[in-house]
Amino acid sequence: MVFATPQMIFAMEIVCEASIAPLLPEGAVSVGTHVDVQHLAATAVGATVRSTATVTAISGQFVTFEVLSYEGTKIIGQGSHTRACVDLERFMSGVNRP
Repeated sequence: MVFATPQMIFAMEIVCEASIAPLLPEGAVSVGTHVDVQHLAATAVGATVRSTATVTAISGQFVTFEVLSYEGTKIIGQGSHTRACVDLERFMSGVNRP
């Protein structure tokens, strides 16, 4: 088994969300709006993978990051991810619920 691309993307999104969460106003959260990444190398399940995020642009409510995932010093994934900062209550009021 190998470390799957969706798992890598999830790790990238988590590091982006965590990096800006303390900076958001009370009642606000960030939600992912765009992911554009390449999975460059296979990594065995159980290997240590770390992901980093660097803010590259802020435009209104949108924050764009450069994202990288590593196994040791080897880059296994790279790309960009954009998150929108939204008011949680307003956002949830627009969510379709069963």
